[in-house]
Amino acid sequence: MTESPTTPLTFSPVSSGPALFQALIEHSADLITLLDRDGRILYQSPSVQRYLGCDRTPTAEGHHVTFTALHLEDRERISQQLMQLLPGVTVSLSPYRLQHANGSWCWLEGTAINLLHDPNVGAVLVQARNATLRIHAEQRARALEGLSTALASTNTTSEVVQIILLQGLEAMGASAGSVMLLCSDRQHVEIVGSAGYPAREERPWRRFPLESAVPAADAIRAGQDLFLTREDWLTLYPQWQHLLTPASGNQAVLPLRMNGHVMGAITLSFVENRALSKTQRRFLRTIAAQCALALERSELNARLQQQERFYRKITEYSHDLVSIIGLDGVTQYISPAMTPMLGYTPEERLGVNVFNGIHPEDLDRVMQVFREAVRSRTPVLTTYRFQHKEGHWVWLESTGVNSTDDPDIGGVMINTRDVTVRIAAEEALHLQLRRFQHLVNLTADFAAQDSLEQLIQAALDHCLDLTAYDYGFFFPMDGNSPIELLRAGQVADELFAWTTPWAKAHRAGEVGKALRRQAAFFAGPDEPVFSPPEALPRRVWTSLAVLPIVTREVLRGFLAFGTNDAVDVDEDSRRLLLGVGEQTSRVVERSVHLKELQQSREETLRAMGLALEYRDYETKGHTDRVVAFTERLGRVLGFSGADLDALRWGAFLHDTGKVAIPDAILLKPGKLTPEEWDVIKRHPGIGYEMLEHIPSLPPTTLEVVLYHQERWNGSGYPKGLAGTDIPLAARVFAVVDVYDALTSERPYKRPGRPRKPPSSFARRPGCCWMNGLFRPSCTSWIRRESSPH
Repeated sequence: MTESPTTPLTFSPVSSGPALFQALIEHSADLITLLDRDGRILYQSPSVQRYLGCDRTPTAEGHHVTFTALHLEDRERISQQLMQLLPGVTVSLSPYRLQHANGSWCWLEGTAINLLHDPNVGAVLVQARNATLRIHAEQRARALEGLSTALASTNTTSEVVQIILLQGLEAMGASAGSVMLLCSDRQHVEIVGSAGYPAREERPWRRFPLESAVPAADAIRAGQDLFLTREDWLTLYPQWQHLLTPASGNQAVLPLRMNGHVMGAITLSFVENRALSKTQRRFLRTIAAQCALALERSELNARLQQQERFYRKITEYSHDLVSIIGLDGVTQYISPAMTPMLGYTPEERLGVNVFNGIHPEDLDRVMQVFREAVRSRTPVLTTYRFQHKEGHWVWLESTGVNSTDDPDIGGVMINTRDVTVRIAAEEALHLQLRRFQHLVNLTADFAAQDSLEQLIQAALDHCLDLTAYDYGFFFPMDGNSPIELLRAGQVADELFAWTTPWAKAHRAGEVGKALRRQAAFFAGPDEPVFSPPEALPRRVWTSLAVLPIVTREVLRGFLAFGTNDAVDVDEDSRRLLLGVGEQTSRVVERSVHLKELQQSREETLRAMGLALEYRDYETKGHTDRVVAFTERLGRVLGFSGADLDALRWGAFLHDTGKVAIPDAILLKPGKLTPEEWDVIKRHPGIGYEMLEHIPSLPPTTLEVVLYHQERWNGSGYPKGLAGTDIPLAARVFAVVDVYDALTSERPYKRPGRPRKPPSSFARRPGCCWMNGLFRPSCTSWIRRESSPH
């Protein structure tokens, strides 16, 4: 509370006397109130009608005590301030609420002075102004910050839904609400959480068809926000008027966009029944966008966990290595799985100390676990690195149990499996999850765009709409030098003469100093920005703002906004620009994350292919060769974009099913028996069954896995398809696979000479390598590969 002595208010004659002073008060924009010592209203200026929508004329007995019109939470505080006023001292009143005639609450703030002792006034003078917009804006900012923090700490969809219902509804000022998502069939909508609705009304709508004529379904289908007053509801949805209660007010439906598609919506119910302002609607959209991004992150987390479970199951198909170790650590028995897993024959490891070959960093820990297994009668588990016979390191997971009392074993029995793929996948998944924590902070304006250029352009346009600046640029950085720029607003040709100095602005002058600190910079017409200082005032860029775009503490570029006029940028505009700069930084960071995620997926698929290749180590390099050849041939045949990706992934995964083929058959150097050949022919179907439940793999990839051994003349397997009945992608890969088989050494043959080198079919669309996909002229290779002979 600020106090300062002041001259007592009097109505002494000024110019035309008290009538003039009275006229000034009558026309004041502020609300002026006179109170007697008991708090009764003696006078209120005409502005009370604008502020509170009520009559200003007191009754003969005077109005009731003004404290009764105050909000209950403010009444005691304001009454104490007014009662403790000292004569002639002006006191600043903290913000308080008075009820409008329509039932809403109006925030006021102002001053009060005790003039009861002044014979010309004899009252307490209260002068107030409307602070509703400012206080509501501050409340929205605090609510949005709290909700963003809460959403950032969630990991699952159920946690996100709970935060939306607990904090989101409160932040949006809703009395009730629900979160609904499209079902997997995209034909139905399911409510995954609700609060504030009576159970009897909410129960029938827990799952309903997307084609239903209800507000939620209409908003999801159109992908547009829906705001309804009670009257709108009765007009547009008369068949559902029984769902409204006497206390029902506004209704809103906010679609949730994830991965560029509408995946559900948030429904809201409000007590008040009046149209929401543009500011209120924009605030609700912002919160809905935050919630959608949190849901997107939780779904990504669920998919990554599903992939992790898949990788774990892949390793379970492999044959475990069984060994018996004496109490002195010497190997007494080891199973044949030693050869495909670590390259040694069982005979090479018999009589050898089991710890010989363990990574030095893991040795002490493994020895300690072994001693625990000797002392204990319960199984113990440990994970460690072991050196393959060829020199590389393999991650192993061993379970040991003391079986020395068993006369058939007489030692410590150890079961070991190769977990290299699982460890690599776990490390990659952990890194991806950490990177995606930053995605929840994108706002509604950014959520509506797709490309990085569109997002930054939206930021430029958004800032120009809400500030005094007339034009804006985005200067991306490549190392320390700007490259192409984006622009928005009233950009005249003369401005481009000033863009060249910006190429050095990030290294020199006041702008350069700020950007090196990764801080924003604002300049008016009297502040130089270059070094040496330019002539002032500047003819263009007279007033400007520069916002750094930073990701991972690296300057990626900067946004620059300017005007050719002298403007004073207020604090609100500065906060807006700073917020947009921070969000643009997050957009750029998200783009980097997405590229890294795509690269990680590609490497993961390659790792799976290599894992199978290492099992069949005599065909080393097969995976990389067939992937490279397949991509080259696919491009020539017109594959591009997602189709080319699917074809390449099929090349990575084509032999996934061989993980279930016994080594005795897979690595047999001689002729296969008919029974063994029947086992071999099962691997396309096994691979398809292992991969078909992965949602991220497209049908084309699965077609390559299932049909890559089919042949044009129908002699292939597993379905015996012929001609164009074989999917095109499978035919493309079959040519490459046969080519690699003919030119590479296999356990059952030496390498041969191809009819055409790989560069030929990549360069000459008319050669037989290409046409062989469709004509019998090239099926001799396919027939040869399809035969057990």
